[in-house]
Amino acid sequence: MSKELILIEHINPNSANMLFEQNDKTKHSYLSGIFCQGDIVNGNQRTYPLNEIKNAVDSVNKRVKEGFSVYGELNHPDNLQIDLNNVSHIITEMWIEGKNAFGKARIIDEHPKGQIVKAILNAGGKLGVSTRGSG
Repeated sequence: MSKELILIEHINPNSANMLFEQNDKTKHSYLSGIFCQGDIVNGNQRTYPLNEIKNAVDSVNKRVKEGFSVYGELNHPDNLQIDLNNVSHIITEMWIEGKNAFGKARIIDEHPKGQIVKAILNAGGKLGVSTRGSG
């Protein structure tokens, strides 16, 4: 019997720096901020090499450029499979600044999970992002 390890990183709400913005032309809502960091010890006491973070950012941007959707889920599932019933956002772009990988994600307002995200933000709550241990 194998024992599964679930990684949950606890983010200091003062360092999450997630921003909520809305584009007047499209009326879509977005989250942006630090999605992951390289070469630093994270909340799981792990360090992801910056070159691996850069590779992941390049991979996401390549998929977006090729027309694929890069989905994100509300909550922190214990596996790497995307469950479309839990999708709350679509990552639209990522970039590197120093040791930080920033990202921007469109909240899917039309989906119940996206509506939960918006409600939390509108109430003043803060949200974080997890790579689910995939770095």
